[in-house]
Amino acid sequence: MHEAAPTSLDTSLARVEAVSPTGALPERGRHVGRLLFFLILISFFACGSPDPPKWPEDTNGKRSQPPPDPPPADPSKMVVYLDVSGSMRGYVAQDGLTVFGRVLHELRQFTTTFDPRLQVLSRRVGGSLGEMESDLLLVAAARDPQVFKEADTDLVGALTRMAKMDPPVRYHILVTDGVMSTRRPSLAGCAKGSDQFCTRQAIVKLLDEKKWGGCVLGIRSQFKGNVYSEIKPLRHENPVIRYDSKDNDPGSYRPFYLFVFSPDAGSLDKFVEELKDRIRPLTGPDNLRELALTLPYAAGGNVAEIVIPKGSQDFLSRKVTINDDPLAPPRLTLRVSKDAIDSNPQEFRLNVTIPWTTHALATTDPEDLPNLVDWDLEPVYPSAFVKTNRYPKVTKLPPVSYSSGIATIPFTVYWPRTIGEPEWIGLRIVGRLALDRTAPNWVHNWSTDDDSSKDVGMKTFDLESAVLNLWRNDALKKQVVATVYLRVGPE
Repeated sequence: MHEAAPTSLDTSLARVEAVSPTGALPERGRHVGRLLFFLILISFFACGSPDPPKWPEDTNGKRSQPPPDPPPADPSKMVVYLDVSGSMRGYVAQDGLTVFGRVLHELRQFTTTFDPRLQVLSRRVGGSLGEMESDLLLVAAARDPQVFKEADTDLVGALTRMAKMDPPVRYHILVTDGVMSTRRPSLAGCAKGSDQFCTRQAIVKLLDEKKWGGCVLGIRSQFKGNVYSEIKPLRHENPVIRYDSKDNDPGSYRPFYLFVFSPDAGSLDKFVEELKDRIRPLTGPDNLRELALTLPYAAGGNVAEIVIPKGSQDFLSRKVTINDDPLAPPRLTLRVSKDAIDSNPQEFRLNVTIPWTTHALATTDPEDLPNLVDWDLEPVYPSAFVKTNRYPKVTKLPPVSYSSGIATIPFTVYWPRTIGEPEWIGLRIVGRLALDRTAPNWVHNWSTDDDSSKDVGMKTFDLESAVLNLWRNDALKKQVVATVYLRVGPE
């Protein structure tokens, strides 16, 4: 019978013992030899689990920021452009206590907290843009329906003239029911009737070409009066429709809008926050909504953690690197066992807490927040793969879920069946605004494409079309709502 071949451990020990010229070590020397062997053995296996490379400098959040644009030449003025067409008359009550009337008063008063205090001026928007007036126009408009008697509303004319003011004015607010309507083609090249495409293009020009900041606030108010259909004249019918909201039913209130713009885009965030704080007590939360066109959707400093399911805990382990800057992106490390091969991929999840701003929370419902974000997986290092190395394969899985303010992103990871030493990779998980999506739910719910019935008096004709592509402006294309850095390598 043949003797069993020695194992690698037996052979190694035999080699250590062979250093004795007598073929046998004293007992103390035998222990020293065994200790030396195990140290060599540990070092050998440590070489297969190298420490991960250092994080690149640009992951610590300390990036140089370009200097802000200088403020406009005259930062102490705000102009309110008031749509004075007949369709606005129903928002007004003689006691001035409709939501619409009270908002006009707030537009005069909320700037008193600014330092320096803003001078509030006003202009009428009808078939043409009126001359500059004092803010007393807003006082009259809150109570007097006769202010609203124009047949046309040239919104594009007002938007175009904003950018041409010299010296420039810091803040511009257009108050309107949202419908561009003229009986003849306008000087700005818009078609007669309701040309929402033309309105949208004028706003995009302010945002993309002029680099202005912008935001739309939607507000519902009591309404008792006539609305003017854009559809009925196409059928050769009388456009006038009587609509009366119900006194204690905010769901029946009719929307109007504040289009807020500024060439000083950096200051608009705080400006709109203060404006909303003053308006919200007048409306309640469901009757004040927002479409932030350039304002931040996240405040920075998102938090993230790796979650390893029970079935993957024998194959994966995790670590967090603490950043010096609390607003810097999280930096996480995932070690992967060599037994996690392509036939045995392991699952893990990233839980990302996004610090949504009030702009984001007023733009959409909490359950719809996941639909605001697209998640991308981007390589950070190595810059090029080395053929003699093996790199872990990380795959993002659908769907991303969202609960209690946390986005959960599922992944799998494994080592490909290739020859080579296991090596580390660095990844960046980036959440960006999903600009290819349609408008937020509130815009869809407040919009109608057929205004020929009083049954839709609580909606705005063609609102969704008017704002459909405004999200796809240059400012939001560059906006990132969350970033996580992840390095993955051998255990």
